Amino acid sequence: MSEFQFTGVKAERYVIAVQTEPLHRKLLQIICTAKDGSLYVAFPYAQLGPGTIGIARIPAGLPGPKNLQVGHDFPATVHSVKYAHHPAGRAHFSLDGKVYTQVLREAVPLHEAQGHLFTVMVQGVDYFQVLDRQMRSSSARALVRLPVPKSGFEALKIIGRLYPESRLPAHSLEELPDQRGLAVRNPDGSVLPGVLLLTSLRAGDQRWLLLLTIEPIPRINKQGDAFLTFMGGFDRPEIALDHSVDTECLMFFYPYRGDMSEAIARAGTVDRPIAI
Repeated sequence: MSEFQFTGVKAERYVIAVQTEPLHRKLLQIICTAKDGSLYVAFPYAQLGPGTIGIARIPAGLPGPKNLQVGHDFPATVHSVKYAHHPAGRAHFSLDGKVYTQVLREAVPLHEAQGHLFTVMVQGVDYFQVLDRQMRSSSARALVRLPVPKSGFEALKIIGRLYPESRLPAHSLEELPDQRGLAVRNPDGSVLPGVLLLTSLRAGDQRWLLLLTIEPIPRINKQGDAFLTFMGGFDRPEIALDHSVDTECLMFFYPYRGDMSEAIARAGTVDRPIAI
């Protein structure tokens, strides 16, 4: 068992916000279902317009993520989809009553996850809802504020890593005073602010923890001020981290700035028809 003592956040639903001055902004929600341990990531706090969602195929030998060209054949949606990752490994995008569960794949089972589970990249945080300063945390819904390491950032990257408590990289974590979260040291020596969230996933007395980190990154998209992208649903680590073989993941992009009718004609849509 790791010697690191979990003193992070415990709730069924986490509202993830960023500490920017003078206003704090809500970026996403993470839901941990007690029923079966499934994990959901939702984005209800910004209306960025239509988007595209799909399965990204990452070919062997790709030099880096910046060289990845995907999205042309992704189906379109006018809704902000929710990401789901179930314990057995099924991962998909959907939205109850509005989006068909058609973009899905068999990813790493949650009990086998030991590291990178998803990445969120956000440009234009001013497009997201302002946090109500009166909001308080409870066991049902906890507010999690992630501090931005520096001012004047162009975009942000949030990475979620899932670990069983016994495999938590305790040597890389340092608790900050006054319950301000963690300092997380990366293999390259850089240090990022982070927080630990307790999930509903269990196996005997083993608990699974979600480690979130945040960092400023260069501008993602030059065609507009706002942009949101997500990657998740990765293969097992022995495949996802082996750059000599092809791998896949789920991705979405918001907003789609092309002609929606052309996008639908090219790749279709996952949206359910509107009942009249």
